[in-house]
Amino acid sequence: MILGSDVWHSLLMALFAALAATGATVAIERLGGIIGGVISSMPTTIVPTAIGLALAVSNEAVKDAMTAVPTGMLINVLVLFSWRQLPPYLPDRLSKNQKLGVMIAASLGIWFLAVCLLVFVVRNSLGVSGEILGWVCAVVTIIFGWAAVLLQPLPAPKGANRVSVQTLLVRGLLAGAAIFCAGMIAKVNSYAAGFASMFPAIFTTTMVSMWLSQGSTVGTGAAGPMMLGSQSVTAFGLMFAYLLPTAGPVLTALASWVFGVGCFSVPNALTLRWLSARQAAKAEADSQVAIPAPEPTSSPSQPPSPSDSPQLDVELEEDLVPLDIEEVPYIPKS
Repeated sequence: MILGSDVWHSLLMALFAALAATGATVAIERLGGIIGGVISSMPTTIVPTAIGLALAVSNEAVKDAMTAVPTGMLINVLVLFSWRQLPPYLPDRLSKNQKLGVMIAASLGIWFLAVCLLVFVVRNSLGVSGEILGWVCAVVTIIFGWAAVLLQPLPAPKGANRVSVQTLLVRGLLAGAAIFCAGMIAKVNSYAAGFASMFPAIFTTTMVSMWLSQGSTVGTGAAGPMMLGSQSVTAFGLMFAYLLPTAGPVLTALASWVFGVGCFSVPNALTLRWLSARQAAKAEADSQVAIPAPEPTSSPSQPPSPSDSPQLDVELEEDLVPLDIEEVPYIPKS
């Protein structure tokens, strides 16, 4: 049964999601995919969710919920990976909107399969505890994110097109509506809650809105940094789960946010900037072509032959005086 408090809670989460999605797209478009991608995936909506959960239920229930965060973030990383890798393989005959439709269907299909595998097979059917699964997913998220970025680096440009205020409002409304619907669905039953709690509403609306306003290049370049930035959300969830019994909800949320951003977001952003500068310097060095020195036409010790110099032939011909045989007297032998 859905209560009035559930509706207000979902509306509050929808408001935070709208602000987060709008800020994410603006950060990527203004700052570029590296810095903007990392900033846009920092802990945002999870902060009020964690505080509200800590005030409503026991610490053990909060621990169960927060240790499930890494599992949801790994699923979101797989969704971002599809937005990063699949666009170059779409047929050229498809229009921009048709390609976007294919990407939405493919990414949500990957999300559905990942939820079924990790939540309903590994955790429920095989009996793996949510805490163990969360730690395993946290490690896999770090390894998988860096492997994807390092093995195939992609350019992460800024947005070239100006975005109107109306477009920003639509982005926020889409993200907020998605989060609100997910929150309402989560109240139906436990299976629906498992799907809804891990729905990539903010990431999906961010990618779709940037595709429509800037094309596929900006979103594709930002997907890798967003995969790495998601590690800070995983760190926040695990830190909050284990620190809550020793501190209040607000202090725990603040410490967890500083831990996630300071230990993951900032180092990841600095490392990505260093790698980007290094790749740019290498590309510039490779583009410079060395000009070979001209080879000497003749050896200095050997003077050029007359046949090699047309001007010399002309000068020799001018110095020759023709000899008239009639002017030479005949001298008989004695």
